[in-house]
Amino acid sequence: MPLSPRYSWKETCDCIIVTVPWSGKSIKKVDIYQTDQILKISHTPFLLDLTLFKPVDYVCCNAFHKHHDLILNLKKAKVGLWGKLIFDGNKEAITSCRQASIRRKEEDIKLRTEKARSNKVDEERTALKKQMEIEEKERQHIENLKAEEKKTAEDEMYESVAKFDTRISSSTQPDIQNIPSDREVSEVIPVIDTFTSLEKENIRNKRNSNTQSKKLERNEHDVKGKNLPKMPNPRQTIRLTFKHTPRIFKTPVRESALKQEEDFIAKNGPLMRTSCHFNVDSLDISENDPFWLKKKGDIFLKGGDYLSAINAYTASFDTSNESIEALAERSLCYLHLGNLSKCICDCEKVLQLMDKKHELESRNICKYIHIRMGCAYCQKGNLDSFEASISSLYKAFAIDDSDKSILDNIEKVKRLQLAYKYKQDADIAFKQENVVRALDLYNKSISTDETFVCAHSNVAAAYFTKGHFDDSIKSCNLALEYLRNQKSPANVLKFEVVMLRGSKERLKLEIVTLSRRGAAYLEKSNLDSALSDLVEASKILQQENIQDEGIEGDICAIKEMLKLKE
Repeated sequence: MPLSPRYSWKETCDCIIVTVPWSGKSIKKVDIYQTDQILKISHTPFLLDLTLFKPVDYVCCNAFHKHHDLILNLKKAKVGLWGKLIFDGNKEAITSCRQASIRRKEEDIKLRTEKARSNKVDEERTALKKQMEIEEKERQHIENLKAEEKKTAEDEMYESVAKFDTRISSSTQPDIQNIPSDREVSEVIPVIDTFTSLEKENIRNKRNSNTQSKKLERNEHDVKGKNLPKMPNPRQTIRLTFKHTPRIFKTPVRESALKQEEDFIAKNGPLMRTSCHFNVDSLDISENDPFWLKKKGDIFLKGGDYLSAINAYTASFDTSNESIEALAERSLCYLHLGNLSKCICDCEKVLQLMDKKHELESRNICKYIHIRMGCAYCQKGNLDSFEASISSLYKAFAIDDSDKSILDNIEKVKRLQLAYKYKQDADIAFKQENVVRALDLYNKSISTDETFVCAHSNVAAAYFTKGHFDDSIKSCNLALEYLRNQKSPANVLKFEVVMLRGSKERLKLEIVTLSRRGAAYLEKSNLDSALSDLVEASKILQQENIQDEGIEGDICAIKEMLKLKE
């Protein structure tokens, strides 16, 4: 049943001010619903529902939080004093008043929505018209520019043609002095008519030859009379040599095939370098110098970019199989990333290559490789890997017996091995329902190595079975604390069972521990804490796209219990 909070009000001629005390409650989860005659404020478990005496302009009303009070400023629809805040009347009158107010608000919202939609259409239409006008102005401007350019080009062409015609007409103008008069022509024509046809043909040929010779003489005279510009000497010829971009493949470069070629080179780089068809000159220093690649990997490793460092070390080792340091540093990168199997594989390759060398530097590298391999075996966290870790550390100590830290690490691995044996025996006893012996063995495992997270989580289950819910919650808290404070291997070698963030083993253990602590809280009737743990476990499952109907069912059951409790 909701509770009605206290409130106070005052009025002026144009507004109503309602004040609700809001001390100790969050303002973020308040829900306010208002029409012109209804004011409803909801915040679990409080509910204030008022039917106002007269209508207000709910659009202009506002609410704010000030001095631990929730203040609502309601603007009156009509100016004047009311004298009272609540609508008076029987139940039917109040109901009809509220329903009418709700209908008015719905109609108002509908009108506002339609108006906003029509305004949006008008704005889009106006914007489209403006855009079309801008584009039309730009188009017209371009057309004007084209017309001006065309007119200028035509004027220049007509002017050049006129100049050319003038120069041609002046050069071909006939010589007036050499033209015979009409009398001379009339005297010559009868004489010619008395000649025979053969004689006429000879005379005509002589006349044409004389005319052509005169034209040639005239043209030579015109050319000599003009001051023509001096022509430059021919340019010297130069021979240019073009070189094509070197390519590994004999086919032409195609943009659609670049990705495929890059993938092929990345996969078959070492084999291509040993091929007689491979052009080593086509590579730059970043692809064919193992020393440069190794130094680049060192820079990536120092900066914490382990994946890039692995790529650089791999390219260095592929370029030269004698780059043992690159292989050794790559094993360290795999250890940083928690890829223990690849770290161990690289360490074994380095030791095989080092067998052929006996220098002092090689002995030091072998020592650190044995320590690194022992650390990787230890972090795997099983009996066989603990044995392999101890063996690797003893080999490192045999190389340098002055390093006492190796003995300390051996003792730590032996403690982990003993703690793991206790935990295995405790698991067997717990499955056989021998809870007392399981508790004893779990506690021995924890006392041997208090950072053994699995033992803390399993002993919580044993305490829960015995009904010791406080001890179960305490063990779960310790397990979760170690899990959340445990980071990936950094610059220091860690001889412990490491569960990397995001690994399946770590997520599984975290979900199981949260579920166990939630069950213990539920037995102690601490519903909020139980719900919080189960919800957190459910979120982890959702991130991994795993559906657990058991946890979801428990969450729903606890929510129902909380509702009944309220």
